[in-house]
Amino acid sequence: MTIHWSARKTGHIDWRTITQAAVAYTLGVFVIAFSVGTIRVLLVAPRLGALIAVILEAPIVLAVSWGVSLWCIRRFNVSRIFHTRILMGVIAFAILMLLEIGVSAWVFGETVEHYLTKFGTAPGAVGLAMQICFALIPWAQCTLRSRISGT
Repeated sequence: MTIHWSARKTGHIDWRTITQAAVAYTLGVFVIAFSVGTIRVLLVAPRLGALIAVILEAPIVLAVSWGVSLWCIRRFNVSRIFHTRILMGVIAFAILMLLEIGVSAWVFGETVEHYLTKFGTAPGAVGLAMQICFALIPWAQCTLRSRISGT
């Protein structure tokens, strides 16, 4: 596969476009998810428990992710080619994980090991599933659109 900076419809990878869309997607979702997560941790989890709180948070964050992904795909004119959307999601996931680890370490004083250990809990597993869904959304939008339009 040849790497070109343009040529969205020829099957070539447009790394700049994919990366810009992935960064915008991640940052847009991260800002909103951080706000929703703050409400989850401070208000909902103490009353309902951590697992119920993250389960309630998930559809909100995923709905936001769907909308932000659509906006980014249109804004950056990301190709509907399967591997392009997968790459957008993989890059967005990597950026998200780095952001979360950075915030956990810098703001909350956690170690990377402690951050990763939380994925072994039920709330952490739901959170990780939500992050994986976040990464799959650009591909899912492309796949659903293709099935609906018959292309």
